[in-house]
Amino acid sequence: MKEKILVYLCLFLVFSSGCGKKKSEQITAAHQKVQEAILNIDKSEYSTAERLLREAMSINLELKRDSTVGDILLLIAKCHRWNGNYDSILPVIENAMSFFRSSGKLKGIREGQIALANFYIDLGEYKNALLTALEAVTSARMFQDTSTQLEGLYIATVASKNVRQYSLALEYAGQIEKISPDLYKNIYQEKLSECMVDILTALGMEERLSTIINKLEEEGNIESLIKMYIRRGELFYNNSKLNDAVKFFSRALMLVDKNTENSIKIKLMTYLGLTSYRNNKYDIAKMYFSDALNVARDAGNRSMGTVLEAMIIACDWKYNDPLLRRYFKDFISRDSITIEECKSGNLWYGEMFGLVLMARLIEEIKDTTDITWIYERTNSLQKSLFLVDDHNFLEHEIVKVFLQGEMYACNTGLLQLSCKEEINTRIFELIEEQNLLDIKRFFSRLTFSTKNETLNNKIKAYKYQYLIVNMLYNDMMNEMMKGKSGNGERIERLRNLYNEKFNGLNILVRNVFDADKNIGYLLQETPPLLSTIQSILSEDDALLEFFRIRDTLYYMVVLKDTSYILKGQAGVSRILDHVREYNQLIGDYRAVGYLDQGQTTASVFRIDELSKILGNEILAPVFKFLDDVKILYFVTPSEYGILPLHTLRVYGDYLLEKYSVNYIPISTVLLMSHTEVGEIKKIVGIGYSGSTNWDVEYELRDIRSFFQDAQMVFNQDATLNMIGNVKADLIHLCAEFKLDTGYPDNTICVLSNGRSLDGSEYIGIGNLLTLSDTKVLFLDNISAESGVLTRYVPLMFLAGGTSEVIATMWHGDRKSKRAFNEYFYIGLKEGKNVSEAFQYTIKELINEPEFSKPQRWGLYYHSFIKR
Repeated sequence: MKEKILVYLCLFLVFSSGCGKKKSEQITAAHQKVQEAILNIDKSEYSTAERLLREAMSINLELKRDSTVGDILLLIAKCHRWNGNYDSILPVIENAMSFFRSSGKLKGIREGQIALANFYIDLGEYKNALLTALEAVTSARMFQDTSTQLEGLYIATVASKNVRQYSLALEYAGQIEKISPDLYKNIYQEKLSECMVDILTALGMEERLSTIINKLEEEGNIESLIKMYIRRGELFYNNSKLNDAVKFFSRALMLVDKNTENSIKIKLMTYLGLTSYRNNKYDIAKMYFSDALNVARDAGNRSMGTVLEAMIIACDWKYNDPLLRRYFKDFISRDSITIEECKSGNLWYGEMFGLVLMARLIEEIKDTTDITWIYERTNSLQKSLFLVDDHNFLEHEIVKVFLQGEMYACNTGLLQLSCKEEINTRIFELIEEQNLLDIKRFFSRLTFSTKNETLNNKIKAYKYQYLIVNMLYNDMMNEMMKGKSGNGERIERLRNLYNEKFNGLNILVRNVFDADKNIGYLLQETPPLLSTIQSILSEDDALLEFFRIRDTLYYMVVLKDTSYILKGQAGVSRILDHVREYNQLIGDYRAVGYLDQGQTTASVFRIDELSKILGNEILAPVFKFLDDVKILYFVTPSEYGILPLHTLRVYGDYLLEKYSVNYIPISTVLLMSHTEVGEIKKIVGIGYSGSTNWDVEYELRDIRSFFQDAQMVFNQDATLNMIGNVKADLIHLCAEFKLDTGYPDNTICVLSNGRSLDGSEYIGIGNLLTLSDTKVLFLDNISAESGVLTRYVPLMFLAGGTSEVIATMWHGDRKSKRAFNEYFYIGLKEGKNVSEAFQYTIKELINEPEFSKPQRWGLYYHSFIKR
């Protein structure tokens, strides 16, 4: 028996020794594959690297080495980023973190969180990036993981800046410097240089910004200084403060040397050229563009090079030298070469710019050559290059500056042809395409939350792919900007994926459309047919569209049985100057002053004057077609801002005295389904003062004078949960609203958190779609900013199912707002419908001397779906 046991023991030891040896060999083989993969990653051989990593992962899975599998998955996610397999990055990182959790490797979990946060930053999901990065920072603090803590705070700084939480961003940057002054100075200071300019400028901390710059000068930190000077110049440039912009660009230029990156040299020279071009100094602009072109050529940056070549041709053309202006054929020949180079290299933006320039050159010499194909291709390229964030690349800015200088758009050529040939159906299509692109741009990035979970999932899937498409384009452009060091294989792969996924967005929009037609209208690009819109209109309805061909304003008047194209008399540039002045004066009640003793100010006189001027410039030309019209649907261009058309005077009367005015940003609002309003019986008033000192109870409590059963909810009780459960015919919501078209999820309504008297919660506007069960919404914005509730917010509620929206467009005074509410609710109590009550209220206010001026009643805008 003892001998048997001894034999078994020997066999076990031999077997175990063999297994141990085999396991050790497997671990070594897997490790070698990982090391080889890392070398391939360093050489940008990502496909080979991924194959090796998967082989190594297979071995480690067999050996149940979960921690190592997690490490490998993070490397695979990096390969997917290079290959453009963005759809798989999120699940791969999450899978890696699950392996880290099962192995108890907390450091790995934090590394996964950092990888995830970086992916969210690149995707444009900044709020998710911020939350994920802060999770990593919290864990890193507990376990004294300095490197992860610093990287997490860096991401948190960038994310906070992008969601406009500048104070938080400054705090996180300060924590980096406090934790490790040396690493901040040697690494993060330069990485955050441009970000810090944005943060400190937004906070109005110019003195602190100057202190940082002075310190960098003392330290001789040239790289950070150049970036900060350029960024300061950009901010002034974006605000059209061109002299200040030149000052900082010039400071950066003085620091440039042979060690400065080519991309920075190109950027700096290009901005100096653009600033000169905008100042009509075309000879100086050409000099800077030529310098930028030389650097771009040396770097092998064809994408930037072709756009610069086209801009130099534009400078030669625009330069007021008779000798140069004779050479139009030479300009056209040079431009043709640039266009062909762009076509062969799939340089879409360069091709679009070249075609627009070609069209303008041919138009200028009145050549009779048929260039319809140029117009069609230009318009097509513009739609295919519809981007989330088009200010990241200088190519876009160059084209924009040229187009603005020519008062031209990518659809201008087609509009010219269609007007000449009187093709109203095509004109309507082109106008609505532009309107839809603006709306799609906003709502494709907005997070929705409806009561329909299936719809929510379809919207989420669409939004994610929309951001993926933008990310593909950004990565492709960044790779091309590397010039000679860029990877041609990757560029081609990303370009093909971009085309594929861009076209695939239409399928996802259709999925949303099938789940909810109204929401689908917010995301689609295809405009309705003119005949379809006309079939919805009644005999006493008119739809009015505005469009421009260079500096000429045109109108499209759509009636039930016909449509007209009219040419305005005043120049668009002049009209827009008046529009901007009018919007600024009427939208700032502090500047106008509400003086109850009959006093007046220069601003009040000017508002009256501009009301008449704009009435004659914008509305008078179409009045002869509106004799039998009762309801006017205005589809206003975004460049008009908050322009209150209903306050303009034509032939002595305000527009709203003659017509029921309905503001809609796209004509498809007329096609949206909704519930009939009927008689208003149940009303709920909701008020939350937020960070203001506005007395919301004072404004709303009089509703009960007319509707005794009206429910009133104020301050701490005004929560999102409460609003979601409200059932009413009309909700009057008096609160702070904020609009952010650059990052739509920052468009918010401030409500109570329900936990304390002054505890506020910023609610993303998409989370308020539950209010759309209400037939009528009265949105009263009490923030100081004007124009917050223009275009997008009312449209969202209409798409959600609300039939009518009344929204305030600027901050009115207490007395006139209370007077408006009194007349409005009297009208509803008397049985008037909402439109009748609205128009009745305005007429009553106009007839009262105290409230007769448009700044007292013009802040109320009415939007409704066709009844």
